[in-house]
Amino acid sequence: MALIDDTEVQNIGGAWQLLLEGEGIITNMDGPNINLDFRYDSDTPGVNDAARKIYGRGDNKDSFINQSEDSKIYGKAESGTVKVLITRMA
Repeated sequence: MALIDDTEVQNIGGAWQLLLEGEGIITNMDGPNINLDFRYDSDTPGVNDAARKIYGRGDNKDSFINQSEDSKIYGKAESGTVKVLITRMA
C-alpha cells in the first residue's frame, strides 16, 4: 500500500497532540537533541504519563513506524518545539 506524506511539516509544542491515527510513520525532522515524546493512547495523555522518544535527525533513530490499524499516537516536544512529518497509509 502506498504512503502519503502530509503536505507540510507540523510544529509540535509542549502539549500532547494527536499525531497519527492508524498505520503510518512519524518522523522527527528537527536537529540532534530536539526530541519528540510519543505514546499510544485512546485519549489525550496526562502530564505525567510515560512516553517513548523519537530523537532529532542525525541520531539514526528519527522515525517510528506504526503498523497498528486501530491506534492513536500522541506526541509533544520534549522541550521547545519540534518539526514533525507524518506519513500516512494511502
